[in-house]
Amino acid sequence: MTEINDINQYTASTRLLYADEGFSDEWSSSPPIHQSVSGIAKDAEEFAKISSAPLEERFYARHGNPTSSRLAKVITNLEGGECGIAFAAGQGATTTALMTFLKAGDHVIAQKNHYMGTSKMVTQILPKYGVEATVVDQRSVQNFEEAVRPNTKLILLETPVNPLMYITDIKGVCDIARSKNILTFCDNTFATPINQRPIEQGVDIVMHSTTKYIGGHHDLLG
Repeated sequence: MTEINDINQYTASTRLLYADEGFSDEWSSSPPIHQSVSGIAKDAEEFAKISSAPLEERFYARHGNPTSSRLAKVITNLEGGECGIAFAAGQGATTTALMTFLKAGDHVIAQKNHYMGTSKMVTQILPKYGVEATVVDQRSVQNFEEAVRPNTKLILLETPVNPLMYITDIKGVCDIARSKNILTFCDNTFATPINQRPIEQGVDIVMHSTTKYIGGHHDLLG
């Protein structure tokens, strides 16, 4: 088999197969699904190492496992990102990002139309933790600019939006955000990286709900 040195020069279909840098099972023609909650250490020294490392997938499945790590690597490559994490649900990914980058006293700008779980998080849950939120009509970049405050830390985007398919000018919003040192987060679920790569337009963080087009059959959460 020809060795692939620079995966980024290939088409999306090839990157889907090889972007995770391969897997260790030499027999399987498709990657196995790892179901074990914990891994095996070859000795006490290795166990001490993996048990103290942050988010070590070999220690416990809550930190990840080879299956979820492969998924994260492939999607990260398709998006053109630096690193990625797979969650048990898309809303878990969104919530983690919001709770990581926002604190009491901060301000977030979101769209009037988001996936309903995201809208509830922004308008009902974050305010309980002292985070102010402003929602705007995403069809005008000017609305985002006018909503910026001195304490604005994050702009939350989703385009095309679920379920109304409204479109947000990603680059236009990102230009505003970067000029004011504001982070941007984009839910790219409905477009997928096959049709749209928000990072190339200036977005800092991208997420997907695998229930939709990435999963394809509404039979999984992630």
